[in-house]
Amino acid sequence: MAIELMALGDGGVSLEFDTADFPVVRDRLIALFGPYTAEWVIDFALIDIAGERLILNDEWDDPCLLATTPRGEDMPRQLAEPLAVAAE
Repeated sequence: MAIELMALGDGGVSLEFDTADFPVVRDRLIALFGPYTAEWVIDFALIDIAGERLILNDEWDDPCLLATTPRGEDMPRQLAEPLAVAAE
């Protein structure tokens, strides 16, 4: 399990993880923020959850989760810490 929170140049964050870890990330997302809807567009999904929109980018089998709003930036951060501990 490899999960990492990466800082982006615009001040945002990206939750990076292995494809095999997707079920763990998804389950944690639901546990923290409730059910979601996803609309797939080519190699990414628009995820609406808890009033926010996230982007799940799955290009080249290296998925990442990105927020689209400043308020949504806390979601990847909240996901990262417990998942990183579980990965150790």
